[in-house]
Amino acid sequence: MVKQEREMLQLIPSFVIRKPGSHNSTHPAVWEQPSLGFAASLFDRFGVDLNNSMRKFKLDIPIRRACFIGNATQETGWLHYLTEGNRSDDATDLHNGWFGRGFLQLTNPNGNMGNGNNNYYKYFRFLGRNPTLPPGSRELLWRNEIGRNAFHASHSAGAYWIWSNKSTLTEHNLSRPQVDTANQYADLTAINERRTINTNAGIKVWYYNQSFANCAAAVNYPGATGQNPPNMNGLVDRSTSFSNALVVLTDITLFKGPSQEDLFWPENFQRRSVV
Repeated sequence: MVKQEREMLQLIPSFVIRKPGSHNSTHPAVWEQPSLGFAASLFDRFGVDLNNSMRKFKLDIPIRRACFIGNATQETGWLHYLTEGNRSDDATDLHNGWFGRGFLQLTNPNGNMGNGNNNYYKYFRFLGRNPTLPPGSRELLWRNEIGRNAFHASHSAGAYWIWSNKSTLTEHNLSRPQVDTANQYADLTAINERRTINTNAGIKVWYYNQSFANCAAAVNYPGATGQNPPNMNGLVDRSTSFSNALVVLTDITLFKGPSQEDLFWPENFQRRSVV
């Protein structure tokens, strides 16, 4: 295993807290250990393009990378797949086949093509392409590339991370937040607050960081950006991964302890050992 791959695999936590459904759902949380097998293969094939995309889209400082990785690992099932739920290209059971693809699971909002104003078509146009409706064989090929091609799986994620108008106010919703590049949230300093959750393995500690939560909402549910906490999918999972990425990628990290004391190491934390 090459050095770069060993370093990247450390970004997958040894243990994660997985909270199925939205943050406010009643689904019980699960304490589990992600495996590295698929992730090692994925990094071997996609790692160079992922690093290139992070540089291109200004994910060029540790805190921005930690915020991105905290989302990408959860969105891809701890880097096990680049199509939502590991579906085949011709599956139509979710969003009529336009389900999530790539490192940030680019998808088509609302499950329909509408007038072409959706995340896939926005990415096609970002590349300078001219997609048409209804989608034909050309558009389906472009769609499938995002979950199979190293450049597009990485490039689509970086583009989505930084592009404008993920959310914007309308005349009917003047309180909807304006959400553009997620880097603006990553750059804001916030406390890693100690929180607990009941899991299948007992009560576990996780850390809530408002700046990271804003990044996560900007990716998963832009209209909830700024809420504390946002009621979105995988907030605890993403936060667990973010805490791990902070330890791996940054020199100094602070986490609040049970008496609000400063800790340099998260509770329940075991650093991933990769040989």
